[in-house]
Amino acid sequence: MFRCVICQEGASSREFPLCQFCHEALEVPSPRLCPRCVSPVCPIAGTCQNPWVKQPEIRSFSSRYFLYSGVYEVLRRWKIRRGPFLDRQVLRWDETLLESLKKLEVSCVIAVPQSYSRSWKLEGSPAERIALWIGRTLSCPILQPLQALKREKRQAELKMQERLESRLEFRVNPWAMRKAVGGKILLVDDFLTTGRTLRLAAQVLLNQGASEIHAFALGVRPSLLHRLKPNE
Repeated sequence: MFRCVICQEGASSREFPLCQFCHEALEVPSPRLCPRCVSPVCPIAGTCQNPWVKQPEIRSFSSRYFLYSGVYEVLRRWKIRRGPFLDRQVLRWDETLLESLKKLEVSCVIAVPQSYSRSWKLEGSPAERIALWIGRTLSCPILQPLQALKREKRQAELKMQERLESRLEFRVNPWAMRKAVGGKILLVDDFLTTGRTLRLAAQVLLNQGASEIHAFALGVRPSLLHRLKPNE
């Protein structure tokens, strides 16, 4: 009998290194998201239910998981306890999502960068790990043209309004960026909360010559839209 790396309950060899409860929490895929406001309601309704939310830089959003309590705890621990066994459980596809990403026909995959200090603390960037997984699956090159400039506080330490007002800056590596000029880019992050980081990174890439940006986050919060204010 093994111990689940998330909740420390008993785990069988089949779900290792998770218990059955944590394993099943990852079975539920994220629904399709509205490209305008990131809501799962709009694709069902047929039109955007939150037209005041504008994401002109990003053509589409997609996610593997919805961050309700069980999934959030697994993914939060995964960020600091990554390894081949846990990666195998977390980084796995929902076939519908995989087919939708293939139809985008992106030319490359780019991870939203973390500061060097944060990556050092986490022993690597979760977003880069996700980008590598996607790139291998889609047979797309993984580029790293962006570098995050150091901030006083990281996004997870800020309140919601502070996140919306925080200034995020990226430095561009022209040599790496030249391979993405004129192409469709899949921009990858670990968690999508306000979408601000993805949007600002998308602006930089478009200004550098990318033709189209699509966004993928491993997890997206269902309560995202209720926390935003109009025109933000």
